[in-house]
Amino acid sequence: MEQSRSAGFPYQVDPDRLKAMSEKFTTFSLNVWSPERRQALAEAENVTFKNLVEGRGRIPDQTRLDYALMAASWTYAHSDGVTYRWDGPSGMVRGSGMGSLGQWDPADIDMTWEDATRAVKHASLFFGASLAGVAELNPLWMYSEHFAPQQGERERTIPVLAEGDRYEKTDDAWYIPPSLNRVIALAFEEDYYAISNSPGRLASAATGNGYSRFFRKAYTAM
Repeated sequence: MEQSRSAGFPYQVDPDRLKAMSEKFTTFSLNVWSPERRQALAEAENVTFKNLVEGRGRIPDQTRLDYALMAASWTYAHSDGVTYRWDGPSGMVRGSGMGSLGQWDPADIDMTWEDATRAVKHASLFFGASLAGVAELNPLWMYSEHFAPQQGERERTIPVLAEGDRYEKTDDAWYIPPSLNRVIALAFEEDYYAISNSPGRLASAATGNGYSRFFRKAYTAM
């Protein structure tokens, strides 16, 4: 279809063979209409569901941790604040209905909690954090109430409660169990020269950029 030439334009093409293609045949479009591609996707989603959600994977590169890193890498924040979740309608495990994977024991894949801590730090740095650490949660660091103002009720708050293992957000309260006793701390470097412009707009731009990167990377890494 293409033939290189030693002089002049480097390629000679056959216009009868090299033609513009329909977007219908891109890999993303094929995923929508091609029975073969849709079947392959369904099979891949089934494997992902088994290894990520159900944690069946036991061999290297196929464990829940491996699939979690893969799924997280496809998470991004849109400008409108809508996030592409791994378990959302366009995520790696579509239609799973799984809002949370629940508790995870690293021993399931022959890891210790120290190994899991290193994996979390690695994922955080992999997705762009400048520094990453894990620390014990001091309950005093948590808000006693979540500020949730509404139209006509500008001072409205929602209590943050600890009731056994209940982990849930409702309209009336947030429930965070004492078993959630560790926090992941991430640091993101901001542009030195822009920050030096403080209190100018360049400094504000650097801060906004840092917060935006933090939101995306923190959501992805977690």
